[in-house]
Amino acid sequence: MTNKPATPYSDEQSYDDEAPVMDFFEEESYEDEEVEISAPTQTAKRATIGAVRTTENDARQPMKTTASQREPAATKYGRKVFTDKDRLGLWFLLKFPLATSKQLGIVWKIKRNSAHKRLLALRELGLVGSEEVIGMTQLWFTTKKGKDLLAFYGTEDERISRLYKLGSLNLGKLAHRLATTQVAAQLVAGASAIAKTTEIALPTGLDLMPLLIPEQYMNSTYGTMASRFDETSGRTVVDAQQAWRTQERVAQEVESGRLPVSQALAQNPGLWTLTTDYASRSYANQNHPFDLVVDLEAHRQTLDAPVSIGIEIELTPKDPVDLLRIVHTMVRQRERGSVPVVRRVIYVSHVERIFKAVKELRDRLGGHARYLLGATRLNDAEGERYTGEAWRF
Repeated sequence: MTNKPATPYSDEQSYDDEAPVMDFFEEESYEDEEVEISAPTQTAKRATIGAVRTTENDARQPMKTTASQREPAATKYGRKVFTDKDRLGLWFLLKFPLATSKQLGIVWKIKRNSAHKRLLALRELGLVGSEEVIGMTQLWFTTKKGKDLLAFYGTEDERISRLYKLGSLNLGKLAHRLATTQVAAQLVAGASAIAKTTEIALPTGLDLMPLLIPEQYMNSTYGTMASRFDETSGRTVVDAQQAWRTQERVAQEVESGRLPVSQALAQNPGLWTLTTDYASRSYANQNHPFDLVVDLEAHRQTLDAPVSIGIEIELTPKDPVDLLRIVHTMVRQRERGSVPVVRRVIYVSHVERIFKAVKELRDRLGGHARYLLGATRLNDAEGERYTGEAWRF
């Protein structure tokens, strides 16, 4: 493919591998920023030096130290402040647990090594934990203590993933999880071409965080909305028709003026998951949460004109028929008097067949429907095309 200036979301898009997306990052001297050496650290260093000298001067008289005389274990980083940068990192890891140090570097706009040191300092305080995968750096997640500290400082967000439990890593889903986190990190940093798909200017950093909706949250709220007790089986089941009836009810409340359109999804979060009145999966998926949504509902004016962005991260080839199911559901929502969820679905991928499938479907649909889909490439932290090696994120 010939390298030329990229035009985001065009059907014949090229990418300049010599111009990293993240080239505006600056090296952060972590030790010089907001870090103080605590008194116990200084004392421990002095005690160690003294012990070495004593041993060197009189090797025949080993030191005898009682438990009461031992110095407490010294902390390495001794953090005493909690900054907006820390807040952003903990909040990001609540929504997208198991991120790499490089991905947090994107979020913080600092180099990977500086991000890693900051994460080690937060782990020293018990605010984050780390999972290890052989051949990779640590994968970071916010702990309950970190979540509680965010709440203490006024950051409470129900649209998060479940708190990660150490040792529960699913390697089979890790590549897709890391790719989704990569897309989210670049959005937060203001380094994503997805922002160019909407006329609404996307915020960045802390201002964007409450607008990002992860898939786990959508799954949870859809299950709550669509669940009912089945008397025949004696258990709770998910009923897509019940979800559709909820959409119709909410649409009627908006049309009657009882519910502001900008609050429809906020008060009924189960509606973020695409669903349709058709039971046949040959026509449309009954339950399709996006991998990620950017919530722009505060700017919504009318029921039939959604403004939010749905994002699908695809690491494997897709048939145009698979994409068509999503489009059918989106069109059906507009036709059947329910609540259309997103204005457009953006496919993010490194697989050429994905771009080909999106282009074929756009050409097939024609008219306004063709604007329901877009596509862009999945890039790594340096702005280069993703190679398929998830362990390098």
